[in-house]
Amino acid sequence: MVGFFRELRHGMPDGPQLRSVVSKSPHQNEDRIVRYLRSGVLFIATPGFVEDVLAPGQIIGSAHIFTDGVWVWPGDLAHYVEKYHVRLPAEFVAHMEDQNWTIPNEESVSLDLLEF
Repeated sequence: MVGFFRELRHGMPDGPQLRSVVSKSPHQNEDRIVRYLRSGVLFIATPGFVEDVLAPGQIIGSAHIFTDGVWVWPGDLAHYVEKYHVRLPAEFVAHMEDQNWTIPNEESVSLDLLEF
């Protein structure tokens, strides 16, 4: 699991603090990271919208949960990476790079085997 920051309504109480991973400059592969996050396989669809917790009142999308078959992340994570240059764990970035920045096709992801 990645991106379930404690400040988020759908975050984890023991998750990292979002503000602690905000950066002033983009990651060298930020465009690839954002594209990867946005192209994830839908794991859990949720109704409603979420607000940007760093800019209250701004609607940024859904709280859907996405996966690549190994990692799981909330749908608003791409927004925080793109807008606030949020740094993700190095092991997740390495995983995305190992996948050549490409999500496996939906048929090859075994959603029934994932634990969340």
